[in-house]
Amino acid sequence: MPAASSHIREIEEAVALAEQVVEALDRRGSEAERHESRWLEKMTHALRVALASDLDIVVLTRLHLRLETSLRRASLLLADTAEPRAEELPPSQRPTYRPPAQVARSLGRPIADDDDDIPSQRPTTPPVRQASGFVPKVGLKKRETG
Repeated sequence: MPAASSHIREIEEAVALAEQVVEALDRRGSEAERHESRWLEKMTHALRVALASDLDIVVLTRLHLRLETSLRRASLLLADTAEPRAEELPPSQRPTYRPPAQVARSLGRPIADDDDDIPSQRPTTPPVRQASGFVPKVGLKKRETG
């Protein structure tokens, strides 16, 4: 199966890259970097065991994808950015809320002091319900007896 062998080669390359990233993270030494380094070591070990055990390609693919996600996280740590931008993160790791001022800045829109058109900055009140009047029943007429 040439597709499987190319996939296995790709996994082996990812494991080799992960080893280099682990070394770089170990040189840095912050707590987050040490944590990510240990996680990458566990993932590379799991992939090596899976490759040696000749596991199903589906299992290898799942482990490979988890390793790739860990490598992206580690590369963000190594990039010396205080806070990664949301566009650089996969959707599952993106923040769900950004303050309106930050959204406006990211769109290049100046923020005025009287900027009331940003909906999340206006207090919300429930709509006023108007009392409904009597609604007559349609189709029912009283018979006149005569």
